[in-house]
Amino acid sequence: MTIKAYRIFYCLLLFSHAQLSFAQEKQTSEDSGWQQKDSMITTLYQGGAFQVVSVMIEEAYLAEKSKGNSNSEGLAVFSLWQGIKNMTEQKYEEAEKYLDESIVIFKKKPHNTSGRYLDALLNMADLQAQLQNADEHLANLDEALKVMESDLENYHGNYQSTLLQSIDAAISYGLYDKAQEYGRTALKNAQDNYSNQSDEYFQSLVAVGRIYLAQGETRRASNLILQAYELAKTYLPPNHLNRVYYGNNAVGVLKSLGRYSAAESAYKEINQFFEDQPDFKRENIYPAVLDDLGTFYEELGDLNKAYEHYEKANVLFALRLERTDPLYIKSQINVGNLLRKQKKYTEAEGYYLDALQHSLNRYGEKNWSEATLRDNLASIYYELGQYPKALDERLKVKEIAEFIWGPNHQEFAYSLLNLGKTYAKIGDVESAKENLETAFTKLTQLFGENHFRVYEAAKELASFYEEIDYKSALGKYQTATQFSIYCTQNILPLFANSDRKDLKSDFAKLLSRFTAFTLKHQDELPEAIESLENALINLRGTNQGPDLASMSGYLIEPTADLRRNYNSWQTLRQKIVSGQALTIAEQKEADLQIDQLLIQLNTLQKEMLPVFNSTNFTRNRSTDLRSIKSLIEPEDALIDFYEVLDYNAGSDQYTSNGSYLAFVTPGRSAKTKLVPLKLNKNVLETDQLSNQTSYSNQIWQPLESLVTDKERLIIFPDGIMHRVSFYTLPIEGGKMLSDQYDIRIFNQANSLSSTNRTNNVDPFLIIGGVDNYATESAPEQVPSLMLRINPKDITSSVERNAHSLSQNSTALSEVQAISAIFTKKKKKVLTKTGKEASKISLHNALKEGDWSIVQLCVPAFYTEPADSTQSLLTNAQVINYGLALAGSQTTWKSDSLSKEIMDDGLLTALEIYGLDLSGTDLLVLPNISGGFSTNGHSIYGLLSAFQNTGVKNIIYMLWPLGEQDRLIFFQLFYKNLIKSGSVDQAFSKTQSSLKKKHPARLWGGIVLTH
Repeated sequence: MTIKAYRIFYCLLLFSHAQLSFAQEKQTSEDSGWQQKDSMITTLYQGGAFQVVSVMIEEAYLAEKSKGNSNSEGLAVFSLWQGIKNMTEQKYEEAEKYLDESIVIFKKKPHNTSGRYLDALLNMADLQAQLQNADEHLANLDEALKVMESDLENYHGNYQSTLLQSIDAAISYGLYDKAQEYGRTALKNAQDNYSNQSDEYFQSLVAVGRIYLAQGETRRASNLILQAYELAKTYLPPNHLNRVYYGNNAVGVLKSLGRYSAAESAYKEINQFFEDQPDFKRENIYPAVLDDLGTFYEELGDLNKAYEHYEKANVLFALRLERTDPLYIKSQINVGNLLRKQKKYTEAEGYYLDALQHSLNRYGEKNWSEATLRDNLASIYYELGQYPKALDERLKVKEIAEFIWGPNHQEFAYSLLNLGKTYAKIGDVESAKENLETAFTKLTQLFGENHFRVYEAAKELASFYEEIDYKSALGKYQTATQFSIYCTQNILPLFANSDRKDLKSDFAKLLSRFTAFTLKHQDELPEAIESLENALINLRGTNQGPDLASMSGYLIEPTADLRRNYNSWQTLRQKIVSGQALTIAEQKEADLQIDQLLIQLNTLQKEMLPVFNSTNFTRNRSTDLRSIKSLIEPEDALIDFYEVLDYNAGSDQYTSNGSYLAFVTPGRSAKTKLVPLKLNKNVLETDQLSNQTSYSNQIWQPLESLVTDKERLIIFPDGIMHRVSFYTLPIEGGKMLSDQYDIRIFNQANSLSSTNRTNNVDPFLIIGGVDNYATESAPEQVPSLMLRINPKDITSSVERNAHSLSQNSTALSEVQAISAIFTKKKKKVLTKTGKEASKISLHNALKEGDWSIVQLCVPAFYTEPADSTQSLLTNAQVINYGLALAGSQTTWKSDSLSKEIMDDGLLTALEIYGLDLSGTDLLVLPNISGGFSTNGHSIYGLLSAFQNTGVKNIIYMLWPLGEQDRLIFFQLFYKNLIKSGSVDQAFSKTQSSLKKKHPARLWGGIVLTH
């Protein structure tokens, strides 16, 4: 702050000095002499004689004050100096008083004093920023901008930089409309007074991009920031250092999009700049960039490359800086952290100890830097099993935290948490319990139950109690899982999908440990089974949903109301996200009521997308096993599958290797049994038709004895179970599972409802016979909720070239044959084929009214996220799978779309959430088997997207069938449906009929899910 204040003042003082010459000539004899003092102070300041300057300012101010002229320009100048002096000494109340006095005097002066008036306004703005007074801060910036606007010829450079400063200020306060206002002005000023090829224009693009970034509109932000980078590479001179600035911004947005390969390329270009311009290597920005590269590779998990860059940066900082320089200390910590990750504890300890010594030399004892370094050292000793040494360090950390922040601060509570973990390792159970429980209590008091810090404390206590008090362990597991549900329902949806990875991974690990605990104690603690299943039910129900934070960047032509709602959503989102970091007291002080904001947000979302009004949308609805059991009959058996990570307590490792849980509830009043399943490569890596025996042995046989006396199986699949045909699993006597049981499939447990309902069969919408190469470039009107996504954002060109979207598309004759069934029965039918089998047609048809039955005879696509380091712990992003309609193949083969193409043909899951299918009783997807990954998550994601929008039943295929085979099934099914009016009865009757005459290949891979 102090450096910034002086810098702002003197950058402006140099150009404003000339403005004073005319005022000097006009001074009366009474005022003569103050200019010489001012000039001398300026000279001494520039020479670094700060102490002398401080005394001179005081004397000059008092001398002017004693003259009794309260409107003297000399008094205003030295009052300004007094304000700056007090700012550097962090005496903010005094500084504000003097700066205010200066501004009041200057306001009364003619325009020729505007240079100094401007200085006073900008320094006052800087002071109010330090005090976090948003209104005063922006008011002073606005007044400064008005001053400059009155004489842009002289001020245009400072005018542009102040606009950019104002954007940053407005963003920091969450005032995005104000920030946009500054942004538009900055862009216009750059265009008018510079050019579209100027550094000033590129800086404005980045600034506006940062506004969108702060609002979570990553896609829109990335377009501007990447555009600035490309323009800078084209138009800035090869030796212009701002190339690095634009490159760093580009890296930031590319990482936020999960495009790590592109981010790495940008970093390589930055590095090449320094190779081509070796003079800049002597600047400290070079090792700073190397440090950033180290962080980048560390995030990617490439620890060797990370260490290479960290170490190189560290050597350069060591050669150029004092050992007590914060940059050097930070560099030492970076290298130490990485060595610790590589389990090179001795080397890491050396770096930490060195950084600790230099930190103590710079800041003295008992500072936050010492606390951080001692905590790092404690972590090393903890991991080495040197628990007494770890305890010594953590006791010091506790002492420092209490000294700096006090016993009621979150950092003190966190120090107790770590201390408790260490006491547990040395066998001091009572001390461990005392510190862990105190930390948990303090954090709960500070933040409330629904906070990440409380969640972390609950996890630690659950682990601690596992060996000594398993009932207490269960209680803490329940607390931790309750937060994971709250967070997944309310907080994670506010982030773009790519930003949710870390928390979702952490929740997956929690559930893995909870699973291991429950399997170990299920006999003496049967309530743990129900607790675990309830957590899994709600997490699976909340994990799917529209990615609103990213969607706005893909909308083609949103209505004014939708744009306005998005802006309001972003404002509420930012308040909630920022408020999550605050304690309860801080939230009250800031007048933030998170629960009320969430209610406002949910209300607003209902105006934005139809999915939020759907009775099927489960994100914000909690449920439990008891309510689900109440919906079944005594002769029913619930089988609820979940894919989980396998936790190895000995190595503290988590692996994804075919581990599943099956919760089996044989009847309404029966207790739930937990059965672990382990699938090997005979199931994971082969298709069911060629390996029915392995599928049955690994999936069905472990469960069979629990449901022998039941008549109906109600199955909730997960993961790979979504590609299992339970109907055809072989059982004893040469029969199949569907010969012994009535099988009903539900997409998730909290969507269970009564079966055998009457369904509407009129009207009928069918889309197929797609022209995959037709594109719509100039439609009369683009639906407001239609998206346009560049294929490179979905996946790489290599993968797109390897997978054609035209495979398995339904022929026109098949569409005509199916639609004829309804036409003959005088049902309303709408058929869209060829180039009319498009997204625009689908959007418009659904807008016109409800369609009881919708059949989309189009292929599906599933891809891995582009340039992603996404782990196995999280599902694919909602733009990485969907359906391919008219024009999709043309889009698929392009690296980017021309602006003229409005309909990209790719109906991703993200766009499905914008459809209204609340009036649809049945959706038929006869071609979605083609191109799907083997893990089953994509099928679940696609089905969930449609079901959340209101669809009651979905029929889909597990393996591809030829046109004639599909027709055999669907012609019979639709005749049965029109006759019975029940999807369940028609499907069951069709299966039974075809089972007598046809192999399982024809009918067994067609699944009805509710």
